[in-house]
Amino acid sequence: MTTATEIKVRPENKEAVQKVKESIESSASVVFANYQGLSVQQITELRKDLSAVKTKMRVCKNTILRIALDDLGIVVPDDTFSNPTAVFTAEEDAAGAAKILVKFIKTTEKVASLKGGVLDKAAINVAAIEELAELPSRDTLLAKVVGALKSPITGFVVGLGSPIRGLVYTLQAVQDQKAETS
Repeated sequence: MTTATEIKVRPENKEAVQKVKESIESSASVVFANYQGLSVQQITELRKDLSAVKTKMRVCKNTILRIALDDLGIVVPDDTFSNPTAVFTAEEDAAGAAKILVKFIKTTEKVASLKGGVLDKAAINVAAIEELAELPSRDTLLAKVVGALKSPITGFVVGLGSPIRGLVYTLQAVQDQKAETS
């Protein structure tokens, strides 16, 4: 495995390395893929789908990507740097981005392929990306949490209302009974 210290960065590439580092650091997840063989139309469609989950696609030279990852202390397998590499950076929803990418790879009949990625500043393999794609989206998980929090509160409020409701029904029955006897 070649390290960044063994690769000299040309002055004109220092800014590109810095941009890639910043992009990786600020992302919830990063996925690397081989995009070779995809048409411009397919890439445009993929970018449009990914923008819905706040994910950006950037084509990156393998050397620049390798240096940026080494500078960040993230070790990925050497085969990540074979063939052209597209870097997908998800700002928020790691599962949503993975879901779109895995579905896209399947629909392109494996013309493109996943190489690996980064999640929580640690390298992940293709299997981990596919598992991530099976998770519910961030919005679905938040809805489940809110539902779980709301349920006990709703039960508590209904429970508080039951004795009062019972008292009202009892008082109404007493009033009706007195009205009948009068």
